[in-house]
Amino acid sequence: MTETTALDSDRLTTMRRLLAQPGGEELIKQRFGEAALGSDEYRQAQTQLQRSRAHQKAAREDAVAVAEARGRDERAAAERARRARADDQTEQQRRAEAASVTAKTPAATAPAQRGEQVRERVDAARSRVAEANRSSQVRARSAEQERAASM
Repeated sequence: MTETTALDSDRLTTMRRLLAQPGGEELIKQRFGEAALGSDEYRQAQTQLQRSRAHQKAAREDAVAVAEARGRDERAAAERARRARADDQTEQQRRAEAASVTAKTPAATAPAQRGEQVRERVDAARSRVAEANRSSQVRARSAEQERAASM
């Protein structure tokens, strides 16, 4: 009985290999005869080949999905870095503007009046910085939501 099982297994393996080739059905007819197309080994070889092909297709689709997700993540990271650089540049400009406003205060102004003007300018600069910070936080939250939605 073991020899028959081994022969059937060998026949199944050969049929599966032949079916995987172009014109596999004809190759099986040539090798085993017309009757082999109705055998259990032939049906089993077809089933195994279909499962194998389905598994390979799923693996390819998974690989494509992973590559697409990686690309989206890389683009999102690049956009976040670009926004961070823009925010840094804006912050530097605000600081430079605040420094220039403070530097333009005339020296002849009475000390009390000058102090009041400086406080007003500093308060105005702080308000602009706070508004910019709020905008940055909103953009950061938006980017995080986009990232979470893409996953």
